Amino acid sequence: MVPTSLQSAFGPVALVPLGTTHVELASQTLAMSVGAAFFTFFVLFALGSLAVQLVLVWWTYTDAKQHTQQSPELWALVVLVAPVMGLLLYLLVGRGEQTL
Repeated sequence: MVPTSLQSAFGPVALVPLGTTHVELASQTLAMSVGAAFFTFFVLFALGSLAVQLVLVWWTYTDAKQHTQQSPELWALVVLVAPVMGLLLYLLVGRGEQTL
């Protein structure tokens, strides 16, 4: 069994196979950094989209309680299932004759 790292006074040190060039190590490190950046962007984008959708659902529910006789829960569900189309439907149909 060949060890893959050693423990030094400064922490673990990775053992690099013989014949590995600095360019190969740099390209592997860059590839891992780019992958981590894309993953981080995706996670932040997904969390931001979820936050915006929940705010739209909350706003639709509270606005429907004040401006319509229809069920605010139903309008909130419509916006939750189809955010853009549901919000447009609520603004055009759900609020009735009232202005934005």
